[in-house]
Amino acid sequence: MARTALWAPAHRVMQRMPIGSGGGPANAAPSLDMAGVGIQDSRLLWNSANSSTGAQVVGWYMSGPHPVIDQVPSALTTTAIAAAQVPTAGVALTLVSSTGAGITVMSSALLALPSLNTIAAGTLAIDSVPTYISFGASDFTVFYNAGTAVARNIQVRSVGDDSGATFTVVGYDLYGYPMTETITGSSGAPGTATGKKAFKFVTSVTPAGTLSGSNVSIGQGDTFGMPIFLGSTTGLMGFWNNLIITGAGTATAGVTTTPSATTGDVRGTYLVGSASDASKRLQVYQHPSVSSMQSLGINVGLFGKTQA
Repeated sequence: MARTALWAPAHRVMQRMPIGSGGGPANAAPSLDMAGVGIQDSRLLWNSANSSTGAQVVGWYMSGPHPVIDQVPSALTTTAIAAAQVPTAGVALTLVSSTGAGITVMSSALLALPSLNTIAAGTLAIDSVPTYISFGASDFTVFYNAGTAVARNIQVRSVGDDSGATFTVVGYDLYGYPMTETITGSSGAPGTATGKKAFKFVTSVTPAGTLSGSNVSIGQGDTFGMPIFLGSTTGLMGFWNNLIITGAGTATAGVTTTPSATTGDVRGTYLVGSASDASKRLQVYQHPSVSSMQSLGINVGLFGKTQA
């Protein structure tokens, strides 16, 4: 590959417009650089039409640390995804059918970026459906919206002893990639089993194994998924309820082994130090890890391994 050397400083500027022509071109937008400044998500092919998405390029806005989550999560609840019911092994639980309690039942399909997977209408989105901020009249520069980026772990609430059972959650992550997690049930009385992965969308929860025959319900937890790969638990910056999260709560680095239905999240998570109540704001800022990009490859070092 040819190299081009420039005398510093190198400035990237908008093309000069003819005198008297007014403002800039309709497609003027912030710039994205691969692995720096505004982080380009190269999982979406660029320099191509992408006419089905309206996105020529997609990424996280601003120079680092990048604001990747800025949202007030809904209150913690054990019934947001599935109300209390007696489960049957091998039969998917009945999920909620209307929006409420921190769950949005999607009224229309979403073409998720950068996966280009279509999330069907009727799917449950945790807290909110992700949205995108776009610039330009035709060849859009698109940014992920930190205000709709909350993804959370799953909780299984058992009245009886379901420690001999498992509950397999199927859904998608923030970027629309399919993911699965198998959660071992709690001993009950009652008790709550908590998942390790951060889901943005849930399509089904199916029990298996030895069930107590008592009610179970499904809710969202207070462990939040990281949009950018967290290579070190000391690399997390941000605020929870206006308090600095460094040294508070519990950060978990992204999985670097081969992911499975029982391993942790591929990008890492953060468990907040106090329960969400629909008033506390979570703000997360992330720096890409140069060492992770060097050791794992740029895409994996930025966004984690392929979901399982």
